[in-house]
Amino acid sequence: MEDVDLPYPPYVERYVLNGVLNPDSIISITLRKTLPPLSDDSTGYVPIANAKVLCYRNGLLLGPMVYRDNSRYEFPETQPEAGGVYRIEATVENTTLSATDTVPTSISYKLGGLPYKITSQYRNPDLDLTFLELTPGTKYVWLSFINRLSERDFGDTVDNFRNVNGIVGSISPYLDDFNATRQDGGVLQVYSFMARIKPSALGQGTLVFAPLSFTGAYRRPGTRLTLHVSNFSQAYDRYLKTAITALDNPLINYNGVLNNPFYEPINVYSNVQNGLGILGAVNDRSQVIIQN
Repeated sequence: MEDVDLPYPPYVERYVLNGVLNPDSIISITLRKTLPPLSDDSTGYVPIANAKVLCYRNGLLLGPMVYRDNSRYEFPETQPEAGGVYRIEATVENTTLSATDTVPTSISYKLGGLPYKITSQYRNPDLDLTFLELTPGTKYVWLSFINRLSERDFGDTVDNFRNVNGIVGSISPYLDDFNATRQDGGVLQVYSFMARIKPSALGQGTLVFAPLSFTGAYRRPGTRLTLHVSNFSQAYDRYLKTAITALDNPLINYNGVLNNPFYEPINVYSNVQNGLGILGAVNDRSQVIIQN
């Protein structure tokens, strides 16, 4: 038995277009080049600063997008509208990339508190979320928490702050378990990065869930816990589900330790023609749960 080194197939450089349309922010995308396999990506991907980038809404040209810095192009002072169909075209040398997506509408919901139902070592109050009205076409809704925590809680001596993605703990049957793990005797489901509501379960009942950070983490002035309820387009939903699946199942983890010996490559969804990347759309509602 001997090891055999198999060469990688010939590398072909590709262009990567990424952007998320959100009514809360101006229209912007990034444009970069790929790197060859096994490259050192610590210095970042190569930005493209000389492209011609056009933005369309509902088939009509809004105008050219302006290059700012670090591969970022913007359409100044314009935020995408809910229900609008947006197309971005980027021409680099002899290649034209294009991507199209529709901005979803906002989500209407009621959020309340419940007596403790989730058995967890963190013992945070449970939340219950009920959708009040779902507009036609709403299918892909995700939940997430953002924690604004003090660096003092991470060993620093000054009160700088960092934003940390929260994790949702749930006993709800309405959440997709593709990125869930079981804790506390198999009762509690914990979700990496975000939790996705099953499209078939939207409006079917009340979601019960809780943040998994200690309540004491928010005692310092300036700390905050925020819930995000996000209505995604189909393209962005597909991208996120495949991207999170890929991030959850690497061969080697961030510490260089074997993570999954049965690892197989995962195709991450893209809607960019003649290139790679994603043009997604989201309508996000945020609500502060704890603030000091």
